[in-house]
Amino acid sequence: RFIKAIHSIKIKELFEARCVLEEGFVQIAAKKANSQDISQIKSYIDDAEKNINDKNEFVYLEFKFHHYIFEIADNKVLSAVMNSLNELLLVLEKYEKDYLDISDRALSLQQHTGIYNAIKEKDPEKARAAMHVHLETMESRLKKMEIQE
Repeated sequence: RFIKAIHSIKIKELFEARCVLEEGFVQIAAKKANSQDISQIKSYIDDAEKNINDKNEFVYLEFKFHHYIFEIADNKVLSAVMNSLNELLLVLEKYEKDYLDISDRALSLQQHTGIYNAIKEKDPEKARAAMHVHLETMESRLKKMEIQE
């Protein structure tokens, strides 16, 4: 909140930037992913499914899922920008951990599976669309949490 107040940054602005970056990352990843990358992404989804009742572990695995997509894309410029954005998003991570309920986790897992399938199919547009839906869901959840506070 302090960072948001100082820089007058709104959640909507953070998520707009995140959407632009992550949708780009996932498109690049869908083109570049090899069989080892596909297996690694699947392992994050499988581990998240096994840990769906452990909020903290689930959120950590979600982070790993997204981060690995950045690694596959292998673009230093975009990664530097995303890392800066992630520093601002850390302010919001507390909300994810405090309020992410089991139905939110199940939906997120389903959406991650859709992103994974698009990457596996090497379909950049399908991957971008799946990531867009996922990020819209996350933004909506965070807006609701901010209103309740």
